[in-house]
Amino acid sequence: MINQRITMLRNRKSLVPDGFFARSSAYGNRVHSRRIAITHEGIINYLMTGKVYLHWVYILTGEFLSILGLIFIFSKIIYSTSNSLN
Repeated sequence: MINQRITMLRNRKSLVPDGFFARSSAYGNRVHSRRIAITHEGIINYLMTGKVYLHWVYILTGEFLSILGLIFIFSKIIYSTSNSLN
């Protein structure tokens, strides 16, 4: 997506609809809220006891969603920055 945005700046035509980039930070926030919903038991256990009694799949899924949410949020930042260059 970032490469397509740079190409658009160079060629002045869009390959991806602008609506996707406008909503990408909202997607990132939703993904982060899903991550907290999946791993909230582990977070509470860690804060109370200092140990995590949660299956590793939940932790792995939570970390994947965290990274995915950050990708959405940073793509919005990069899009907004490149949009201000026009």
